[in-house]
Amino acid sequence: MEYKAIPFEPPVSRQDATTSVATALEATIRAHAIDGWEFVELANHSTVVPGSEGCFGIGATASYPKTMSAAVFRR
Repeated sequence: MEYKAIPFEPPVSRQDATTSVATALEATIRAHAIDGWEFVELANHSTVVPGSEGCFGIGATASYPKTMSAAVFRR
């Protein structure tokens, strides 16, 4: 079996966030199904994005947590 994971960060509207995410996921699944890929799951991973010390402290940024989603497919 062959697997692939693609980033999934759908645009979200304020009015109906749930529907806009579901619609984007459906479109992603359909687009990959055309090529024979079967949707397996939407996986979420948390990480910490490292900060930067900047130049002599100027422009320094702090580390921050980020959760990323990936749509997993197989064929």
